[in-house]
Amino acid sequence: MKILETKTITIFDAISNIEKGKYVIPIFQRDYVWDAHQIENLWDSLLKGFPINNFLFWSLDQNNTTKDMLFCQFLKSLTFNSQKQADNIQYDPQTIDISISNIAVLDGQQRLTSLYSSLLGSFGIRQKGQRRSSCEQIDARLFIELNPEEIKSNEEDEDDANEYQIILSDKTSKIKSTWFEIKSILNPKFKNDKNKAIEQAIESVPNKWKESARSSLLKLYEIIFNEKLIAFTEIKDMNQDEAINAFIRLNTGGKKLSKSDITMSMLKIYWPDSETEFRCLLNDKLEGFSREFIIRTALMIYDDVTKSTINKITAIRLKDDWQKFCKALNETIELLMNKKIRISHFSKRWNVLIPIIYSIYHNLNTYKNFEDILIAYLYRAIFFGFFYSSTTNKLQKLKNEMNKINYQMSLNMLNEIRELKVTEERLKDLMNYKKGDKITNEILYFLSLDWINSSNHFDIDHLHPFDRFTRWPPIGVELEKWNDWKKKANSLPNLSYLIKSFNRGPKGNKSLREWVDDLNETEKLEYLKQAFIPNVDLDITNFEEFYKQRSQILIDKIKILLK
Repeated sequence: MKILETKTITIFDAISNIEKGKYVIPIFQRDYVWDAHQIENLWDSLLKGFPINNFLFWSLDQNNTTKDMLFCQFLKSLTFNSQKQADNIQYDPQTIDISISNIAVLDGQQRLTSLYSSLLGSFGIRQKGQRRSSCEQIDARLFIELNPEEIKSNEEDEDDANEYQIILSDKTSKIKSTWFEIKSILNPKFKNDKNKAIEQAIESVPNKWKESARSSLLKLYEIIFNEKLIAFTEIKDMNQDEAINAFIRLNTGGKKLSKSDITMSMLKIYWPDSETEFRCLLNDKLEGFSREFIIRTALMIYDDVTKSTINKITAIRLKDDWQKFCKALNETIELLMNKKIRISHFSKRWNVLIPIIYSIYHNLNTYKNFEDILIAYLYRAIFFGFFYSSTTNKLQKLKNEMNKINYQMSLNMLNEIRELKVTEERLKDLMNYKKGDKITNEILYFLSLDWINSSNHFDIDHLHPFDRFTRWPPIGVELEKWNDWKKKANSLPNLSYLIKSFNRGPKGNKSLREWVDDLNETEKLEYLKQAFIPNVDLDITNFEEFYKQRSQILIDKIKILLK
C-alpha cells in the first residue's frame, strides 16, 4: 500500500470529475444521509472561509481491482422528506471501466455528493404524506440571500447562525428578488465576464447593500473556480480488503460499521434475500451467534477464509448452495448434541466450529466414520487455546491440511500441527491453570458433561477451601511446604463444578473431609465420582498427595477426550 502526498483541487474540478464518472463510490459505503440543513451549513462554512476536512481517495487500477468488483456512481439527484431529511436512495452497483473511473472515494462521499447536487445535480422535496416511491416531489433549489437586512432578520440562533443565509427551498414560485441560485454561478456568462454577470445578478439588491452582495458573489465564484479547497490524500496499491479496513477506521461518526455490516451490504447486491435467510438461521438454530459466523464459514467453504469480505462468486455460490450449507450446520449441531455439547456454548467463540462444519460439508454422507476425531480436534483447539491468536491464518492452515485427506480430519493430521499435538508436558501445563482462566472453565465444563444439566446453575468450587490456605499451616505441616500448597490451592486440580446453591449454602467454607462426611452414602458416592475425588485421605494435611493424584485423574480423563 502506497500513500501519496496530499493534493488540492477546486470544487469545480471535483464535481467535473464526478460528472465525467472519474470518481465512484465503493459498494461498501453507506447511503447518502445528510439533511438539507447540513448542505446549507456546508456552503455557509465555505463562504466563511472554513476549511473542509481532508478527503481520502482510493486509486483504482488493473492490479487492485477485478472484473466482478462493483462500484456506484454518485447520486445526481437528492430527495428529502417534508422535514428535509434525506431519503435513503438505493445506489445502482455496476462494474466500471477502469480507464474512466479510477478513483473511489473512501472518505468524503457526503460532502462531494452535496456539492455536486448543488451545482450540477438537482434537489426534490416530498410533501407531507407522500411515499418515497411517489414521483410527485417538488423541485427545490439552493439559494444565497444577498440582502444583509434579510439575513439579520432571519437569524434565530446566534451560535448556529447561517451567516450567508443559504436556503434550500421548494417555494420556487415565491423566489425573492434578492435570492441568487448557487448553481447559476456556473452559467457561461460568469466565465465570460464575471464582473458584468455579478452586476446583473445584484440589480434588485438595494443600493446600500450592493457592495455586500457583490462581495458575496465574488467569494462564491472564487471558492468554486479558483480556491483549491478540496484537499485529498490518494492511496495506491491497495486491495479491496485493505480499503474496507481503512473505511471502517474512518467511520467513527454515528453508528460504527463492522465488517459484517459491510459484507451484508455487498452480499445483498448479489443475493437480495440473504439477510432474511441469515436471520432465520440465526433465530432458529444459532441463537446468540452473529452474522460474522455465517460469513466466515462461507469464506472457509467457498473461498479464502483469511479474506475480510465475500465477493460476487462466493456470494452466488452461497446463495445457490444454501440448503447444503444449512444441512452441514444442522449436522454439526446434531453431532455436538449427541456428545452432550450445547451449540450455544460456542456463541461467542465460534471459530473453533468452522473446521468441523467445513469437513462435514464435504463429507455429509460419511463424516460419522471420523466424528470422534472431529470432537477430539474440538477439545484440543479449546484446551490448548488454538484460536487465541492469528485466527484466520489457523483456519486456513486447517483447511489446507484437511484438503490433503479428502476434507477429513485424522489423528496424524492433528499431531502434525504443533499447536494441536498432545504431549505429556502440555497436559501437565493444563494443571497450572487457575480459577478465572478461560481454559479452566472449559476443561471443567467438558469433563462434567455426563452429569451437568441446564436446569442447575454451577460455580467453580475450591475442593479444599481457598480460605483455609490464607491462615497458618496445620500442625505438622512445615511452613515451606505450606507456602508451596498455597500456590497450588487455586489451580485446576483443586477445582470442581458444584451446584451454586450447594456452594453458597451447605458446603460454604467447610473442609473437604467435613463436606464429604456430611453427605449420605448415595450423595457421597455421586459427589466423589462427579468431582473426580481420588481415594486418599481428604484431610488438608494430606493436600500434597490429594493434589498429585487428582492431577493424574484429570490428565487421564483429558487424554480420553483428546484421543
